[in-house]
Amino acid sequence: MASNANKKGNEQKRVAEMLITLWQGGRIVVKDLEETYGVDERTVRRDIKAIKAAVLEQRDWSWNHDLVQRGTSKVYAYYLTTQDELTYAEVLALLKMVIGVRALSKPEMLTLREHLLGLLSPSHRENARRLTTVTAGTYRPVGYNAKVWPAEETQPHIGASTMEKLPLLDDIATYIQADKWIRFKYQNSTGAVNTIVGKPTSVTFSAHYFYVWIYTQQQGNEQVYRLDRMQPDSLRAAHRAEQPKNTNEGERVNQTYLLGNELTSEPYEIQYWGWPQTALDSLPGVKQVRRATAEEERHHPTGTEILKTNPTSVIISGTGQMQGLVLWIMGQGALVRVLKSPKLRAAVLTEIDRMRALY
Repeated sequence: MASNANKKGNEQKRVAEMLITLWQGGRIVVKDLEETYGVDERTVRRDIKAIKAAVLEQRDWSWNHDLVQRGTSKVYAYYLTTQDELTYAEVLALLKMVIGVRALSKPEMLTLREHLLGLLSPSHRENARRLTTVTAGTYRPVGYNAKVWPAEETQPHIGASTMEKLPLLDDIATYIQADKWIRFKYQNSTGAVNTIVGKPTSVTFSAHYFYVWIYTQQQGNEQVYRLDRMQPDSLRAAHRAEQPKNTNEGERVNQTYLLGNELTSEPYEIQYWGWPQTALDSLPGVKQVRRATAEEERHHPTGTEILKTNPTSVIISGTGQMQGLVLWIMGQGALVRVLKSPKLRAAVLTEIDRMRALY
């Protein structure tokens, strides 16, 4: 009787340990279990069959296997995955984007990387880890190069590269969800620190930065603030004031390319001699694209290699923010010509004059 009780106790302990291994994201291999517990293959397979049956009754888990090398042979390794986990390709894509945009501090990026890797099976996890190890190791968050400034010079928000943004993002999202007003200190691009009171309405992302859209009663409209320039320790709930108008967050996303302080007063129209998709990828507010007419094409600039392979320009119209449009247009050089609006043309010409004065 005692022998049977011990045997049953050993079996329960063995099965429990196997389940814990699986729940923690590990794999179990028949040959390994034989050696670990000193039992035969038949016993191990009986245990695995019982575990598999129990797992399949649960909707949250699925039973999987892959092949691992043991000696000169490949054998099955069994593991569990959650039903709602991301696929290998989805996790890899997210990892590459998180690393590529450089928006998070390095500790935050590494923590998020481990969380995403934890959604994968053991074999996929190692593959994804290997494919991101080099880029993660050389990761340089936005603001990292601020270290090149002389020690005696204080640069605006020089700590942006080490600032933990996810806790602040969580706090802002909580205030938005609770429909509350906030008070916080904000350091602008010149280094000046001001106290802002307003109601956050949404969060967007553009290029390397998170932006918080905040309605301020003083301005009477929404203003855009960079998350990494907000001082987390100063964030507090504030007295409720005038309620802002409802706005479309989807439209905001289309307006946030290189954020400025105002939208163009009327739709813009530009002529572009580069690859059309290059412009479309950078200008999400595009409304229409058409091929230029022969009359419009006479403004064709010369001497640029890309023009020799793509001599026909396109006319692109849409809406966007003034500062972002001007910066993008200046970056394209002779590949772009502003047709409308007069306000945008004037802004570009002013910027060209400023540049010319430097040479």
